[in-house]
Amino acid sequence: MGSGRRAQNVVASPVNAVRSGQYYGLTCVACRERFAVLNDSTKGDNPVKIVGSGYIHVTCPHCRADRLYELGDLKSLRQS
Repeated sequence: MGSGRRAQNVVASPVNAVRSGQYYGLTCVACRERFAVLNDSTKGDNPVKIVGSGYIHVTCPHCRADRLYELGDLKSLRQS
């Protein structure tokens, strides 16, 4: 038996990172390109610490690969 908590699944859409800024993103497991998923309103000054388990279901905007990623796969990205 566990703690009774279940991993949460989130369906996300990539963020249109056309402007420079700070984002949280993923590296596609199919094409290895990075893409933004969430805006970072702290602009990298106070990164969010992700705790717990869960998954993000998202389609890569580069190769259209539809995949599940663990929350821990999110990394801070800077778009310049």
